[in-house]
Amino acid sequence: MADDDGAGKTQYFPEGSMLNTLIISIVDFEKRFTDILKEPYIVYLIETKYIDGGPPAGEPDLSSSIWRRYIVPPLPEKRINIAALRIAADKFDPDFIEKRKAALEVDSRLKSWSASAKEPDRRFEDMKHYGDNLGSNVAAMIKVRQYLREQNGGWTTEIRMAASVDETLQEDEMNFSEQLKEYLLFADVLKGVAHRQQLRQYDVEKAEENLANKTAQRDDLIAQKEALESGKAPAKSGGFSFKGLSSMIFGAESSEVLTAKIGALDEQIIDAEETVKATKEDLRLFNEEAVKDYDRFRRQEVRDLRKVLTTHIKTQMALCKMGISTWEEVRDTAKKL
Repeated sequence: MADDDGAGKTQYFPEGSMLNTLIISIVDFEKRFTDILKEPYIVYLIETKYIDGGPPAGEPDLSSSIWRRYIVPPLPEKRINIAALRIAADKFDPDFIEKRKAALEVDSRLKSWSASAKEPDRRFEDMKHYGDNLGSNVAAMIKVRQYLREQNGGWTTEIRMAASVDETLQEDEMNFSEQLKEYLLFADVLKGVAHRQQLRQYDVEKAEENLANKTAQRDDLIAQKEALESGKAPAKSGGFSFKGLSSMIFGAESSEVLTAKIGALDEQIIDAEETVKATKEDLRLFNEEAVKDYDRFRRQEVRDLRKVLTTHIKTQMALCKMGISTWEEVRDTAKKL
């Protein structure tokens, strides 16, 4: 039920909800593919806008930082196995796409995968390796599940309890296989988080390297200026340099030219120091939030997989009981012959 606040505006959501000030809409979608599942899927682009053009007075801007979590559920969300349920449907038809507009993806234009940090963070290296192991283990479980389904699926045509067996297999498909496939995609999410951290670490190292180079250039020019003013020959580098060759041909630079270059380098060093500071702060915030989110994911993963495996075991026990019951009936019938 809508409520009126003190300013006379109507609130359709509970007090404090961002939906009272923000409009969240789906503006676009596209088809994508995965290397593991070999199945295309749909991802959606979500746009957020303030109703009044900006955040309320005294409140932070949420339009650019609304998605707080780094490890988010993969897209699309769970989808039942169409073939298993004997349902004729196209997951790319307009009705289905409109229905699936509950998805979320922040489109990050990542840099080239060739970029690598000199001093990678061990925590995120472990996260990447864990994502690899999670993907491999879940993929193996899915293959075993597919094999069992092929073996058990034959019962539906060989015994008179076909309806019960088929219903049990459908339930297992929804409660076990689909959730495993979701965690198979989670493995790629973890590796993506580790890669984004690596890119930030790489940016920090490149910024520090640029600052060191600028500082070395300035120190070299200062040494040249002091040597020129004192009438001494500047110290020569141990190897060949185009700068030294230029000095031999055109002569040494004047004190005024060196002063101008030193001033320009001073400004560049100030900018480089700000860049180092900004990239380090961005890396620090990312590391703190991503590690906390990863810990939350691991706890939730244990609960989810324990529940999934428990349900799967119960389903297999039910199938075994059906098989035992059927063969007992066959045995009793054979004894009466």
